[in-house]
Amino acid sequence: MKTHLCPGRCGAQVPNQLLACAPCWAQLPRALQEDVTTAYRRRRQDGVWPHIQAVSKAYAWYRDNTKGSK
Repeated sequence: MKTHLCPGRCGAQVPNQLLACAPCWAQLPRALQEDVTTAYRRRRQDGVWPHIQAVSKAYAWYRDNTKGSK
């Protein structure tokens, strides 16, 4: 299984099909969660660009609102 580092700066490795670990996902504002989830589900109809934009906004939120453990 391929993984990536959680954008919430907790240090967790997260499966590629998930944006963040469960605790960091819960920190993300509900509107951003819904944007990411909706864009992911609609990527076949709408293309990948809306999903990329939603994920980018989520990463920006994590960058601006979380402190790293390292």
